[in-house]
Amino acid sequence: MNRKQPPPMGARSIPLTDEQRAQLRAVRAAKGLSQSQLAERIGATVKHVSEIERGAAPPSPQILAAICEALGFSLAVVIQPHERTKSLVASAAQASLAETLGATRDEFAELVAEKVAAKIRRKKP
Repeated sequence: MNRKQPPPMGARSIPLTDEQRAQLRAVRAAKGLSQSQLAERIGATVKHVSEIERGAAPPSPQILAAICEALGFSLAVVIQPHERTKSLVASAAQASLAETLGATRDEFAELVAEKVAAKIRRKKP
């Protein structure tokens, strides 16, 4: 059996803040990926992905880059302000909801815009 091993910890690991780990978890979840699915995509173990998300093991630069690629954003996003991540999570969630509803992202955005406009019209005196 070909077991994947996490990279050894050491000077080449990148410690992540609680906020950075939360951002990675939020984007992974918004994209509908489990830790197992992410681990498979990046060639790591589920245990290692879990350890990274919990802060028990900092990722190597290679693993962090692979996580970012698998989640569809650049490594720079991890170190940017939280507002950028919220936008990324919202976009991923929108795409996931659109897919669930069998609609394109544009169709979904149009539907949401119609619902919001209808609520605004109802609230006007």
